[in-house]
Formats: sequence, structure tokens, C-alpha cells
Amino acid sequence: MIAYYGGGFDPIHNGHLHAARFALKLFKLDEVRFILTARPVHKNVSGRGVHARWEMLERALQDQAHMYADDIEISRPKQHSYTYNTLLNLREKHGTAKPLFWLMGSDQFAVLESWYHGLELISLAHIVVFTRRAYALNEILNKRMQDFSNIHTTRNVQQLTSKPAGKLYFADHEMLDVSSTQIRENLKLGASVQHLLPASVLSYIMEKQLYQTGDNE
Repeated sequence: MIAYYGGGFDPIHNGHLHAARFALKLFKLDEVRFILTARPVHKNVSGRGVHARWEMLERALQDQAHMYADDIEISRPKQHSYTYNTLLNLREKHGTAKPLFWLMGSDQFAVLESWYHGLELISLAHIVVFTRRAYALNEILNKRMQDFSNIHTTRNVQQLTSKPAGKLYFADHEMLDVSSTQIRENLKLGASVQHLLPASVLSYIMEKQLYQTGDNE
């Protein structure tokens, strides 16, 4: 079984890697593939560009077992990165019967309704949401998202591994309380991020002097 982890990874950090390891173990996955969004609709990552974020992603994953960088979205950089279209392509690749997992952070899930066909993603893959203790997700979900969660949420792992799609799982324990936004802010202020990033990623950031002036490079 395969899970796909989509995001801007701006930059990729230890929280992403920890979440992927958690999913690998919990769902007994064969691999987690990190999909870098080339032109995300909801986030501004133009300051770093695709090349830098891809380089950081590859460096972070080079020594990680069963984790791989996937260029399915950056191979078509002139198009906006719609997760729904990506999952349609992945379903064509894997067929309709194989369980697929889409991994995302709680900040992404909170605005899923605003995504292109966002609530329809559940028909193409199981959605696994990683929540951090400092992020009170239930307090910010609107009624439609709460109803969506109530309908699809399960705590039964077997329901995800035995069906191709349709379930929502909240991984609300043992997640690292770290975010890319926090890391960018620390770097802008000159604060230490050594404990938040893989050494190979931090080395690249220092070499290229990324994030030194904030998001408006």
C-alpha cells in the first residue's frame, strides 16, 4: 500500500518525516511518496521556487527508508497544483481497488472545503490528517467540515487498509509540534532551527541563504 504526502514543503522539516514514519508503521505501508506542489493555489511559496524546495525534499529523504520524492506535480509546472486532479491521475495508475492514502496537515484540512473538489478527495483516497497539540482543529471547523468529519472519521485502521478510499483518520497523538511557518520565521529572525530540520536541509538553506528576509524574497 502507498501513501502520498502532498505539500509545499517550504521547507520540509522533522515534523513531516515523523508523520510519514508514523503512517508507515500504523498502516503497514510499503512506501510514502512526498508530492511537491509546483504552483499551490492556497500558499505563496514563490520566494523559494520549485528547484530549491525539490532539492531540500530530495536531501531530506535520501536516507529515509520507504520514503521517496515524487515529481508528478512539478513535471507540469505551468499548471496549478490541484490535489483532486493529481489523485485522479494516481487512481488511473493504481486502479480502483487498491487502498490509497493521502496525508495532510491539520492546517490543510481546515480549509479543505475551499480546495478544488476538496471534499471529493475522500472518494479517491483515504485522508489521514496529522494534528499538532497546539492546533485546536475542532474549534475552527465550520459546520459543513464538522459534518464531513463525523460522516467519514474512523479509528479502525482495518477500515482504511481493507477499502480503497472513503475514510478519514485523525493522527492526533505523538506528532511533533513544528511547522514550516515557524521555521521560516525563526530563520528570518536568526533564531536556531537546528532541532527542527534534517541537517542536510539546514545546510542547503544556509548555503543558499534561503528565508533570511522572510517570505518576500
